[in-house]
Amino acid sequence: MKPTTGVLLLLVTISCFCVLTPTMAATFVVTSKADSGPGTLRDAITKANSNGTAAKDYIYFNLPGTQPTDVTITLLNDLPGLTSNIAVDASTQTAPLLGASGARVFLYRQVTGAPATYYALRIDNAQQVEIYGLAIKNTLNSTIEGHGIELSGTCSDITIGGPGKGNVINGYKYCIYGDSGNFDPKTISKLVIQSNIIGFEEDGVTATAQLSSYQPILLTHLNGVTLGGNLPSLGNVIMGNYYGVSLRTETGDVVVSFNKIGTDVNGTGVMNFSIREEMLGIYGSTTGTVLISDNQVAGVSIHGIGILGLQNATFRILRNKIGTEITGQSVLGQRSSGVLITDCNQGVIGGALADKNIIAGCYDAPVTVVNAYRVTVSQNEMFCNNVTSLNQYPANSIQLENWYPTDGRPMPFVHVTACTATTLSGTATPNAKMEVFTPYRCSGGQKCDGRNYIETFFAGADGKWTYALKGRDGVILSATDAAGATSDYSNPVWSETVGLERDIIHTACGKSTGSIPNKLLYNATPFHWEDEAGNTVGTDTSLINVSAGKYRLVMYGGGCNKPECIVYSPFFEVKDETPLVKTTTAVITPATCGVNNGSINGLQLQGINLKFAWRNSANVLVGTGPTINNLAPDSYTLTITDTVNGCTAMGGPFVIKGVAAPVLDASGAVVKDAICSQPTGSITGLKVTGTGVVTYTWKDASQQVVGNAPDLLNMPAGVYTLSFTDESFCPALPSAPFTIAAPGVINIDQNAVVIKEASCAVDDGGVTGLQATNAETVRWVDQNGLTVGNSLDLTNVPAGAYILQISNTTGCSATANFTVPKHKPVPMYVGQINTQNPVCNLQNGSVTGLVVVGGTPATYKWFDQSGTLITQNKDLTNVGDGTYRLYITDIEQCEQLVSTVSLKTPDLPVIDDKLAYVIDDVCNTTSGMITGISVAGKQPISYAWLNEDSTVVSTSLRADGLPGGDYTLQVTDGYGCIVNSRPFPVLMVDILLLAPAAKDVTIMKGMTTEIKVNDKRIGIYTLFKPGTEWSENNDSGLFRIPGITETTTFGMTYQFGDCVSPTTTLTVHVIDAIKVVAPTAFSPNGDGHNDIFKPKGYGLASYNLFTVMDRWGNVVFSTKSIEAGWDGTFRGKKVEAGGYVWMIQGIDILGHPVQEKGAVLVVY
Repeated sequence: MKPTTGVLLLLVTISCFCVLTPTMAATFVVTSKADSGPGTLRDAITKANSNGTAAKDYIYFNLPGTQPTDVTITLLNDLPGLTSNIAVDASTQTAPLLGASGARVFLYRQVTGAPATYYALRIDNAQQVEIYGLAIKNTLNSTIEGHGIELSGTCSDITIGGPGKGNVINGYKYCIYGDSGNFDPKTISKLVIQSNIIGFEEDGVTATAQLSSYQPILLTHLNGVTLGGNLPSLGNVIMGNYYGVSLRTETGDVVVSFNKIGTDVNGTGVMNFSIREEMLGIYGSTTGTVLISDNQVAGVSIHGIGILGLQNATFRILRNKIGTEITGQSVLGQRSSGVLITDCNQGVIGGALADKNIIAGCYDAPVTVVNAYRVTVSQNEMFCNNVTSLNQYPANSIQLENWYPTDGRPMPFVHVTACTATTLSGTATPNAKMEVFTPYRCSGGQKCDGRNYIETFFAGADGKWTYALKGRDGVILSATDAAGATSDYSNPVWSETVGLERDIIHTACGKSTGSIPNKLLYNATPFHWEDEAGNTVGTDTSLINVSAGKYRLVMYGGGCNKPECIVYSPFFEVKDETPLVKTTTAVITPATCGVNNGSINGLQLQGINLKFAWRNSANVLVGTGPTINNLAPDSYTLTITDTVNGCTAMGGPFVIKGVAAPVLDASGAVVKDAICSQPTGSITGLKVTGTGVVTYTWKDASQQVVGNAPDLLNMPAGVYTLSFTDESFCPALPSAPFTIAAPGVINIDQNAVVIKEASCAVDDGGVTGLQATNAETVRWVDQNGLTVGNSLDLTNVPAGAYILQISNTTGCSATANFTVPKHKPVPMYVGQINTQNPVCNLQNGSVTGLVVVGGTPATYKWFDQSGTLITQNKDLTNVGDGTYRLYITDIEQCEQLVSTVSLKTPDLPVIDDKLAYVIDDVCNTTSGMITGISVAGKQPISYAWLNEDSTVVSTSLRADGLPGGDYTLQVTDGYGCIVNSRPFPVLMVDILLLAPAAKDVTIMKGMTTEIKVNDKRIGIYTLFKPGTEWSENNDSGLFRIPGITETTTFGMTYQFGDCVSPTTTLTVHVIDAIKVVAPTAFSPNGDGHNDIFKPKGYGLASYNLFTVMDRWGNVVFSTKSIEAGWDGTFRGKKVEAGGYVWMIQGIDILGHPVQEKGAVLVVY
């Protein structure tokens, strides 16, 4: 289907003859929402990919209609990957914006079945690719590798979204995915992602499990990436339902700014998703700079921002709101820590008050630093952290983990050791920079946060410091060492809970001998121990000499006796371990089979400092452990004694019983024979006495189990033995063997049998040498049931299967099967054969040149696949497709299948024109082209393009340089088979050419003027003077005209083939002198009149500098563009009314320097 004339003219106007030169820039317009076909997005991408990469191609959208259904493109299969220099811009669609986004067109990827991977758009080993204004949607299936936008291979200079034309991406496992690890070089360079809504619906608020994403962004092997930008309008709104944003960078800088991650477009709501790991994670080996600024990171996750493994980079985390709503005043969501830094070189979190981060809502430390020794945390605001019911460990504000002094230096610290009403004092890392914060505690918080920064001072060279409270009742402090590492805040610290509980000394027997040893206590001024009733029970670091009960530390942080900052440890229990023996779980094992193997186990024993004593009924000590074994039948007791506190407990008595082995009585045994060895025999009458349930096991002579009851019934002849056990588990000997006889049984002895094969042409086979016992009647039958013999020897029979049947008057019978084989002739094989398939759908196939090895052939027969005899000749000729079998009879008259041959006609050449692309002959320039066709078939293949007169016009697969007309491709394959394509029409098209772009020229009187076309194209340019016969033409678009003394008007046209453009009118201005003219005042009030101050230079070729300064000499505007003017603003704000000085420095048309200056008045 060809484009309409209007669309064709639009393409020509925008793309400067893209139909003529496939390697020039082109614009392709999407006019159909179908999956494939003319005017579809698939068609536009295919054509843009085929147009080369030298200049940028644009894909615009002009879908009919404005309703959502009108602008929804549904894809049934993956689109072709985008190659380099392509911009896909759906913001060109005439339709309302979709929600809060910049998207105007829906792109929905319909998925059927369970493909391994799929995507909506793919950037494939490409550079200079842009994607704007699309709502790329799907229904999430996280078990399938679905990608909204996929970056594959080595990519660079990629832009996804922009102000006013961002994309919406949701419903994919990964909304933006790039992993170039399978390619070399492994980089995605200069990637920009801006103004998009990712993981939300287009309103930027709604996100469900099906319409979000498993992980919104996963990018690896990065070399320079910007997520967001330096303005709020460049930020993205991002949500995932399982993982957050992951950026793995190898080289280059990282900028993540002005994004909303985990919260909606308003910054006030979060979704009901719990994110594993970080909302924003940055990893890698880059040596560049990582900047994370002005973001809002909220929602529920393990960490808010994570930077991991940047051992060669420097990072800055500035002005972010982590865990709050948009104003930074209230908590929004929850996470373990706001910022996680792991294995990094150095960086700053905050740094100046204007750059402070706000971190809230962490149930653990707001900042966690792991194995990193130069992380500065400065002047940030923290509140409502450590809000949790768990208080097993001291609460941190900055948690430093895996800090090993042997790696460089001691961990920075600050300890408050004393306080008065007016001062705090203590120790810190020597010469540390101390920061002071106001304490703040949320309801439910474990400690006070340092919320608002107050000021900075320094610790002494000996680490000692004193701080005047200046009327405050308390403060929180941090210390940063000379290398830039910041300590935890000055919150109370006690011994690790697990170790402390492990070292508790419990009490017993009603005594006060318990203690809780605590080895550490910092920043608690003052502190004490209290019991569950709130009574003070101790004021030392460790608690000693207490009775059984629960106790905790009460610590004042942030200042002396500041109730707001009281920190409580968990309760630690000193248990009552008075001796006690619980017998409900006791396991008593009897002494069995006459052996002293009884035991007593499983007692529940309570107590400390215990001594054990087991005694029998004679009060003899028989054991000293908590359990006892190897006991004889008797009664036993256990006594346990607390050897420190002096009290005892007793358990028992425990009775050990004796158990004996089972006994067999075979005196009443009855054995019944099995007639003809049928399963009619039995053994009955046996009796076993024993303890509890008796288990029976009968076995035959091969030790196979044949019964599990006292009586063995329905058995064939054989020898059988009974084994038995009881609940004493004592071993017992099996019974003597019992034999079941088999009267009248017939046994056929085949040890001396001789089987003679039958010849191919004579029935002389047989079976001889058999012997049989109890045989009375003998009969041989063949496979058809016919009797062929009545004695044990069978002779003179053909090859086949035979049955020997023997019976007697006892009622016994026996049979044996035998096979008399046919004589096997010497195998014959094909040693050589020539096979020729039929070609071109003719009956010209053959099998010739047959050479047989092995036996000696006598006759030949060829059969087709239906069994029809084709020929009795040795060679098979003049046949078509099919399977043919060759049977050969040898000199022994034995026939055998020697060969099976299949012949198949090769396919005719196949002409695939699904991607055929016809370029019409424009303006009768023989510029037609037919390309995109592929041919499959037997090589070598030759091509011939025939015109309507059957004249060959081209012998290449791609035909170009064609005039208008119909053309047919004739293909001849290596077999000589010929096929023809359908006709391809190449139209003769006239196009509307753009008027040549030429500007007015200013010259000095008498100079030679130079008139030049700015958009030179292939063709002829004509310059003329209207109303005269004077004209010149050339193909360069450059005209030099001497001796012009007065201002003159010229016309110019452009001709391409038979097509001629409209006329461009231009003027050559002749001047006598170089001058600059400027207004003396202007009013930049935005009313559209006199809003721009722009001097006019007559005879000036270019500006070196155009500057405007205020009355104090400050530059308020500067440019080098001769087309630019001043709008009366400085740094985005209107300047004050009054006088300003301007100056222009430039080069005139003669190449001489020019400098002019003057004054201008700004009025409102």
